[in-house]
Amino acid sequence: MFGRLPLCQNEARGRSMITRLKPAVHRLAGVSAFLLVVSGIGLSQGPAKDPGIRGGPTSAGTSLSGLSTEFTQLFQAGAAKFAKTDTVGGDGLGPRMNFSSCVGCHAQPAMGGSSAKINPQFAFVYGPDHGANRLPSFITQNGPTREARFKKLNKTTLDGGVHDLFTIAGMKGAETCRLAQPDFATELRKNNVIFRIPTPVFGAGLIEQIQDSTIRRSGHGDQAVRGPSVPGAYSGRAPDNSYNRQAFHGRSGHRPAMLVREVPSAILRSHHGCTQGKPTE
Repeated sequence: MFGRLPLCQNEARGRSMITRLKPAVHRLAGVSAFLLVVSGIGLSQGPAKDPGIRGGPTSAGTSLSGLSTEFTQLFQAGAAKFAKTDTVGGDGLGPRMNFSSCVGCHAQPAMGGSSAKINPQFAFVYGPDHGANRLPSFITQNGPTREARFKKLNKTTLDGGVHDLFTIAGMKGAETCRLAQPDFATELRKNNVIFRIPTPVFGAGLIEQIQDSTIRRSGHGDQAVRGPSVPGAYSGRAPDNSYNRQAFHGRSGHRPAMLVREVPSAILRSHHGCTQGKPTE
């Protein structure tokens, strides 16, 4: 049962209330290929230049126009889950977490983006249901939303994993929990903490459609795929070889997939503390 003491004592327990959706996304492959061709043409004309902050209305955070009813419903279901605030008793939040919703950290310039103007992690600690949590020194009201990783577990063992900022201790539904936050002050003094801000997920569904074979061809110098502005080599498989898929730099833990089969078990586990078995679909 969520929110009871055994859940706090054993961080491997819990379950998410994710509705498993079977994504029918193969129809987007053609759109993805078109976008790749167009972007390749634009980049080949010269070096990229940052144009600065773009003015005008926000043009991200919504679905592509012209989607079928099936895809529209899939997008809406995902957006509803993305915007939902999870609770200890209702959704299995914790026992450790970085925040209680996806949109809280992926908010600027629209849902699915990066850090909000007012840091939600700061607001959480000063909110009504913050439990026993205290504010880490690197989280400020107007600073970036952050996840923290430790470089090493000890002098000889590398770490690199996410160490969630907060716990459910003392929150509604976990009043008897005594799980402490990581000792960030000590680790900061040892220069053992590194940070990452939320990566925008705009267009992630299109990127998902790039075939592994295309990535491998680009890494082996196939100019028909690579083009003049795609240097380097592919990164290899995901760390745990889950699903036997190609890994992508910048995703949560360099995971091979961003869609339903990987998001519940990886991102929700590392940022909300919700745990479940590896999805089957």
